[in-house]
Amino acid sequence: MRDVYTKLYKPGTPEILEMGYVRFYDATEPMVTEVHEHAYELTFVYSGHVYMNVGGNDYSLFGGNILCVAPNTSHDTGSFIQNKAIIYYIHLHPEAKSGNYGMNVAEVAELNRGLKKCANKNFVLSPKGCSYLLSLFEENTEPLSSAVARAKLVLFLREVLLAQTAQTSAAIPEDILQIVHYIRSNPEKMHSVAELASMVFLSLPRFKQKFKEFVGIPPAEFILRAKLDKAMNLLTENNTRITEVALALGFSTSQHFSVVFKRYFSISPTEFQKRSSKTEKMLFDALTLDRIPIVKSQ
Repeated sequence: MRDVYTKLYKPGTPEILEMGYVRFYDATEPMVTEVHEHAYELTFVYSGHVYMNVGGNDYSLFGGNILCVAPNTSHDTGSFIQNKAIIYYIHLHPEAKSGNYGMNVAEVAELNRGLKKCANKNFVLSPKGCSYLLSLFEENTEPLSSAVARAKLVLFLREVLLAQTAQTSAAIPEDILQIVHYIRSNPEKMHSVAELASMVFLSLPRFKQKFKEFVGIPPAEFILRAKLDKAMNLLTENNTRITEVALALGFSTSQHFSVVFKRYFSISPTEFQKRSSKTEKMLFDALTLDRIPIVKSQ
């Protein structure tokens, strides 16, 4: 199995020190501690779920969330595994100076104040902000490409500052919230995504787009995560046989269940049962489906 794919991109503008793309195909070992002395790190979760500990504070990030880590701040995933996700990140100079970003002195000062307010916080990035960010990762060799990249970077940073000002994420619409509650309450059900869309009178393409926009992951992946979350509880609390858990949750075979379980938790169901005390269970809660911070037991 491929665990992780990483690609570094050449920054299109000197204001960016480093930028890259990371895709976790399967659960992997916890992230080692990093400290960037001379850079802000802006980490955008495009899809999936990421746990981060930044300067001693816990963050649970879903698709659509962006986290701003201040210079000289340690960050890692603690004891938590790195779960299936797609991430884009950018390292910026710690303090913009006159002329940077094509800004004047007053504009640079405003940006610096804004980044300091964003430091070590996470927000929901707007669709426009996401679009500007992803466009920075497109290769561009046309004339004035650096100036275009700088303009895109400014537009992206403006959306980050606006997200910080808003401070609250958009509420999940009632129709999507209805499906979220339904899936979590009935993980053993075998409804297709098309059937779920019809329950809230949405076309299949619109349902998929709307679900991903507000929940952070596609509906099919959310269903699978709900099944695995239920499986984890069954294996922990009832000591149920693995085959029984697999069949109860709609997996074709116990072998298929074991493969999927290991992809998300990095260990097999058998190994998990051996380590299924409540304290150990917390190490695997990077699967959590709620938009709330994960608090590790002491």
